[in-house]
Amino acid sequence: GASTQGLRDAVRYNAAGEIVYPAASLAVVYNKPDVTQRFVSAHTDSVTCLAMHPAGDLVATGQCGASPSVVVADTNTGDIICRFETGPGFCGISAVDFSPDGSLLAFTAQDPSNTLFVYYWQDGILKAKMPSGPNKVLSLAFSPDSKQLLQVGVDHFTMWYIRGKFLKSKRGIFGDFPVQALLAAAWLPDPDAGGEDADPSMANGTAVMGAADGSIYKLDGRRVGDVVGEIHEASITTMYAYAPFPTEEGEAACLCTGGKDGKIKLLAADLSVVSE
Repeated sequence: GASTQGLRDAVRYNAAGEIVYPAASLAVVYNKPDVTQRFVSAHTDSVTCLAMHPAGDLVATGQCGASPSVVVADTNTGDIICRFETGPGFCGISAVDFSPDGSLLAFTAQDPSNTLFVYYWQDGILKAKMPSGPNKVLSLAFSPDSKQLLQVGVDHFTMWYIRGKFLKSKRGIFGDFPVQALLAAAWLPDPDAGGEDADPSMANGTAVMGAADGSIYKLDGRRVGDVVGEIHEASITTMYAYAPFPTEEGEAACLCTGGKDGKIKLLAADLSVVSE
């Protein structure tokens, strides 16, 4: 079985094509062709969030409970690489993410301030520990250049800017669009990245957020620039962006979304549904 209650963005593939997912206090690595499982047994309570390292071999998991921890483990062996303790005063880890360059590990721990931790995880060095706000954080997503971190959650979103040793935050602006819970986030790739027509201001692509009503919020800087409705019939609970590739229908998709309506959809860069 797999843990799904209250989890988002918690199923991933590793570099070997195996499926990594949480089950109770374990992270399970499932090899479908061989019908075998390996386990990462590193927590004392239920796993609440999961993220894969960009190299595809390491997984980071967070747990619920008093003084929760985040663990980085090798999915090939199940060995624990390192552990990060929050200390007392927290009741769980609500979101975790690796930076695309692989150097940073960010996670939010539940306390009255929903504290954000950012580590140079390989060296065990704490880069920043900062309050992120009173509302629960539900997902974190680093920008492609690893210099921005999008935080989304209950009735809010925040953009964190990583500048050398420092982090600065700016609260997101909903503008004229409905304020609601945002459960997932991703960065769409710039289709012209690296080309002659590339826009330097779009080097990170476009940040998008999955909403409780099944719509997608598209950001312009730290302001909601557009909302595409009726992508799903219920909350969007997971989003994964990737380099565009043609689907069987012949159109290029670059975003995969999953919702509480039980559907998985592939979307183009303009957020039109290509396949489901």
